[in-house]
Amino acid sequence: MNFDFDSEQNDLREAVRGLLARAYSDSEQRRTVVKTDPGFDEKTWARLAEMGLLGLPFAEEDGGMGAGPIEVAIVAEEIGRVLAPEPFIEAVVLAGGLVAAVGTAEQRGELIGAISEGTTIAVFAHAEPGTRWTSTAEGVTATQAGDGWTLTGVKEPVPSGARADVLVVSAAIEGGTGLFLVQGTPPG
Repeated sequence: MNFDFDSEQNDLREAVRGLLARAYSDSEQRRTVVKTDPGFDEKTWARLAEMGLLGLPFAEEDGGMGAGPIEVAIVAEEIGRVLAPEPFIEAVVLAGGLVAAVGTAEQRGELIGAISEGTTIAVFAHAEPGTRWTSTAEGVTATQAGDGWTLTGVKEPVPSGARADVLVVSAAIEGGTGLFLVQGTPPG
């Protein structure tokens, strides 16, 4: 069995490596970026989007590139190699992956294209204070209120949550755990 990257995957790795090497040529550059709001370089984020990297794991009909997990892993590895602070895992892999996997066609149509274009930062809000990671939500509850839902509780930490345009929030519902899309700056 051959585990080597093919030529397209090697080209992808070199392209991502080149972009990130220019953006983060030394640790001082990274420190400067992390100290300023939003904590990552929005120009680098836009370049990742222009290269199609933010849409890699998503189906083409939803506005993505239709690539596989190997291509996503290549990008994640290169981001990790330079400790780039861009929220690729938070926005694309976690939140985007959840929307792609369980979102309605309308939700996918609205969010996946925007995530792929780099115009929307989505993050997954699942961790709860004082708890270890679990696959279910406990501290945040969701109750139906008319045509919508009301979420009550605290999610913390939420990586890149302060910059998020949309949060995918897990909450306890009768009979299990539900996922809810919440605008990054909701009233209340």
